Amino acid sequence: MKNIDIDKKSLKGKVISDIIKVAFACALGVGVFYGGTSFSKYYYNNKYEKIEKNGIVTDCEVIKTGNMKGNYVVTKYYYNDKKYEIREASPAFIEVGEKFKIMVDTTDPNESVILFESPFFYNTDITDVSIGEVTEVLEKRVTYQYSVSGTRFKRIQGIINKKLKVGDTYEVQYLVSNPAIAIIKLP
Repeated sequence: MKNIDIDKKSLKGKVISDIIKVAFACALGVGVFYGGTSFSKYYYNNKYEKIEKNGIVTDCEVIKTGNMKGNYVVTKYYYNDKKYEIREASPAFIEVGEKFKIMVDTTDPNESVILFESPFFYNTDITDVSIGEVTEVLEKRVTYQYSVSGTRFKRIQGIINKKLKVGDTYEVQYLVSNPAIAIIKLP
């Protein structure tokens, strides 16, 4: 009988020990997750502040797109006659050949931030226009659709302080050689 009591006591102790281990593992996992996201946000905010303080705005061109744990682009830009390439998370529907303004840290030109709200065409680019309709408005981006020669295109463009509504229509300037590259002309 005494043997059974000892086994019950050791079993109870093992269960409590296992519960404590699971609770500790959960707490550690939550801490790593929140600590990692907080560090990431802290790093990005500090990086952005440093680039904004020491930065200049120049042009960049998308040379590659991909999707690995989210969309990304690889862009090239030049600073002091030297070519740089960076990979950065991006909105969907970005095309190779698109051009954006980019803010480059003059103290470390490898550090930069693509200004997705500032797409542009060179004056030498051959473009045409269509009418686009706003299909979604979020705080920092707008989704719109437009048609070229019967083909419908969907795009996302970064925005800053724009009062837009779903269903609004605006002129869309697109690249004749690749109509998937376009810029909605917002007020």
